Amino acid sequence: MCEPAESHAHVQRHTTLRPAAESQSADAGLVIDLHEELLNRIVRRTDQRQSAVRDFVLGADVHGVESTTTTVQIDLRPSVDGVALDLVLSGRNRSHTVGYTPQAAVRTLGQHRFVARKRIVHDGRLFHTARPRVDVSPSNQTLGVDTPVSGMPLLGDVAASIGYQAAEARRPQGEMIAAQKIRDGVGTEFNQQVDSQLARLNAGWIEQVAPRLERVGFADFALTGQSSDEWARYVIDVGSGSRAGQRVRQTAQRVTRVRQPAVRMIAQRTTDGTVGQAAYLGRVSVDDRAINAVLERLDIAGATVRAADFAEPAAVALQVLDTLRDRGLGIAEIPPEAAGALAGLSIRFDERAPLRVAFTRDLIWVRARASVAVPPLIDLPMMQITLRYRIRDAGGGAIVLTPDHLELTAIDPDGPAPGPLAMLLQSQALSALPEITLPREIELPIPDAEPLGLAVESLQSADRRLTLTVR
Repeated sequence: MCEPAESHAHVQRHTTLRPAAESQSADAGLVIDLHEELLNRIVRRTDQRQSAVRDFVLGADVHGVESTTTTVQIDLRPSVDGVALDLVLSGRNRSHTVGYTPQAAVRTLGQHRFVARKRIVHDGRLFHTARPRVDVSPSNQTLGVDTPVSGMPLLGDVAASIGYQAAEARRPQGEMIAAQKIRDGVGTEFNQQVDSQLARLNAGWIEQVAPRLERVGFADFALTGQSSDEWARYVIDVGSGSRAGQRVRQTAQRVTRVRQPAVRMIAQRTTDGTVGQAAYLGRVSVDDRAINAVLERLDIAGATVRAADFAEPAAVALQVLDTLRDRGLGIAEIPPEAAGALAGLSIRFDERAPLRVAFTRDLIWVRARASVAVPPLIDLPMMQITLRYRIRDAGGGAIVLTPDHLELTAIDPDGPAPGPLAMLLQSQALSALPEITLPREIELPIPDAEPLGLAVESLQSADRRLTLTVR
């Protein structure tokens, strides 16, 4: 079972978060901002149950039927030591029952409202929880009383009146009993279900995710979470060792202590006090230094990469590409003659800075230091290969990444310039590179629910960060 959240999260009441692009230092390699409304689109569930009632309450044998309607949603809470939230189960219990005693049969309508709140804190790796708090507002209404003399003139009415008064006198006690039963039943079931699901997620991290990260050399990456009343933020730093994690934690604390300007808030207060529509619901921002840190761990410096060595991964990549196309990602087809030539391609990376990525205003740069060979005709010496993609708005909400620059240059400024063959390859390769069109809507698969559609709001590249915004 998960440990109590109170021992793992220090909660501050007035914490706000600024947008990632403005608030994160270079240590914050990948920043994911999620608005509470987006989380609720994923988590919110409504459930209805009907069941028979058989109980013994205040000396009466109770029979009847009841229906319970519940809704689950998230209420984010301020925290600098993990993403803190209350998982809120709100519901209404409605029952029609008859309580039988030797003296009378009392018909009762029960209408009880309840709210269960369970605190959950995600520290970036594991979930920690506390027992839920359940508040119940009970309400019983006596609909009528039948006695052995019901229907008899005068006597029947008198007996019914006495029975009604007796039922009303016991109503507060009955409501207390009903509230306690709901509190025990809802609290126990809700607590067990949530703890069971989170325990599985924790086990998945410990037994599957963490070992895989360790195998690929990312055991020391730092993943931290923080939250405000409206935002959940995850910050990932792929730097090495505990110093990287400490930098991220210091950044997180510094960010959350600065109040967010009103113009930047995702949901703004209007003049009548209501909350306006969110400007965006999610944002993913990555620093090019984080991507380059990942590339450095791929151990490609001085390595030779051959297309033939990647037949199986390439097949998988093509399958992924087909899936992305089905989901609306437009990627132009590579000309058949270019694809055929790539089958014999081999690339030998330089020992120093073999592959780098950079983000500038509206531009994505990929720079490689490598020699290229496509037997038997092409054998180019070590050079710097610079590829540039431009991000542009194609109209109608479409975002397109267009390759508009490919340059082959000598690594040594005093060395010989690339020959005519390199220049020919440069011009032909640029025309063969595909243009990429982002889908206007991303479908996010949700377990046991319909996929969640998210509209792509923008893709921006500036100041070493690439930022995708959805709503």
